[in-house]
Amino acid sequence: MLFRSNTFNSFEEKPFLEKYHIPAYSYASKSPLEIIGRFKTEVNLNDKNHVINFVVIKNGQCCILSKRTALELDLIKFYVNSVD
Repeated sequence: MLFRSNTFNSFEEKPFLEKYHIPAYSYASKSPLEIIGRFKTEVNLNDKNHVINFVVIKNGQCCILSKRTALELDLIKFYVNSVD
């Protein structure tokens, strides 16, 4: 999940940020986003615990949930219909 630095900075108790070296790009951009760091935290949703990685982006416009995280949290499901 991409997380805005403004949102992160609003936390009273901030988690420790690890260094994160994998570049992230906004849509159709050739310049990588400026990554401040990453933190992991446990999220409880529907009585299930999940460990989620949050990547903090400097000057981000919004928080973005990845497909992988949405699938892990059972927020979305994909079904494949077979065609004969």
